[in-house]
Amino acid sequence: MSEIHFRHYLMSQTKTLVFLVGLPGVGKTHIGKLIAQELNYKFIDLDREIEQREKNSISKIFQLKGESYFRQVEKKIFTELFSKTKTVLALGGGTPCFSDNLKLLKANGYLIWLDDSLEIITKRIESEPNKRPLFSKVPSVKKQLNLLLSKRKAYYIQSDYYFENSSQQISQIIVCIKNILGENEKSAGYWKRFYAVVLAELALLILIFYGITLYFS
Repeated sequence: MSEIHFRHYLMSQTKTLVFLVGLPGVGKTHIGKLIAQELNYKFIDLDREIEQREKNSISKIFQLKGESYFRQVEKKIFTELFSKTKTVLALGGGTPCFSDNLKLLKANGYLIWLDDSLEIITKRIESEPNKRPLFSKVPSVKKQLNLLLSKRKAYYIQSDYYFENSSQQISQIIVCIKNILGENEKSAGYWKRFYAVVLAELALLILIFYGITLYFS
């Protein structure tokens, strides 16, 4: 294995990005902040990041420029965030469902699907109608959620981890993620030590070969 390929492999063993996905209103931002605080990680809400850069609300972006434009901006921004470390990123509900987003997310971090009962999510969305462009003009929030879930579930189920009733088991989610990242750090430590040994042995072989060459020259 070449040094470049080995370094790439080593980096793939040291993921420190956590991506939260799920339906709008499931609590990705709230739970994400708690996870980040507990882990001493940074927290980023992708929708808020988009709003700051575009200097407009998500609702206005959809209204003025359409969903296609929004998805392009969304992808550009979240791929830029791959350069960060030790970060919890709350994704939009549709983020992993477009283009090759799902593949990119899974290759660069841990994708975690947060789920909850439709009744609980419906109440949350109805309490903040102006923040959810996909629900602003629908006659039934719950039916719209069911429709979204039917379209997005095929993507969500490819997540690395799944938590149902997430609003009722936040502490368990935090413990699980801690364990995931803890095992990852142990694995990363092993490969770093292994890599150091390989380099040391390679250097020794080079010195021996150089010495033999001088002896016979």
